Amino acid sequence: MVLTDPAHRRRGFARRLMEHLIEALAERQVDWIKLDATEAGAPLYREFGFEAECAVERWGSVAAQVRGMPSLSWPGWRLGLDREAFGADRAQLLGMLAPLGAAAVGDEGYAMARPGSKAAYFGPCISRGPEAAVELLTWFLAGHRGEPVYWDLLPSNVEAVRLARAGGFAPQRRLVRMARRGRPGAAPLDHDDSQAFAIAGFEFG
Repeated sequence: MVLTDPAHRRRGFARRLMEHLIEALAERQVDWIKLDATEAGAPLYREFGFEAECAVERWGSVAAQVRGMPSLSWPGWRLGLDREAFGADRAQLLGMLAPLGAAAVGDEGYAMARPGSKAAYFGPCISRGPEAAVELLTWFLAGHRGEPVYWDLLPSNVEAVRLARAGGFAPQRRLVRMARRGRPGAAPLDHDDSQAFAIAGFEFG
């Protein structure tokens, strides 16, 4: 995330931070750099070679009184499934988020949940299909009955949008996911957005 205090904007601080960030990632030979940009930030990122990849939306609701909370286990990582959907290794991030709340439906999908300053957060959620995603969403909602909740999703995943609407969620904010090569000649980053039912957050991707 790139945040500038309102009193110090338009002085080039965000640009200098981005220059430093891109240089540091180039030294680490990172193949791809991604971010979720606001409308205000997108022009700056385009100057650095970032291109729009897809839209990202925040949906919100108040968790319904869900009955029959399923018993969902978390016996271990779902790193293969996550990498297939996201396109990169997120083991370190998932290891940080899992203790805050995580569940899995066999080998079909997993989801995580965490508290927030304004609402409980659903995501990431990676699932091979909507059936497992429904179970994972039910698990999340049952744990936050009556609370405000957020769900960041890719609107290109029509099944995720359908589930969000059916669950009483409504769109609140829209960003654009942008990407650039971290080094020349880096191979395209394969990912499967149809399996991404919730992202990890605007700050995590």
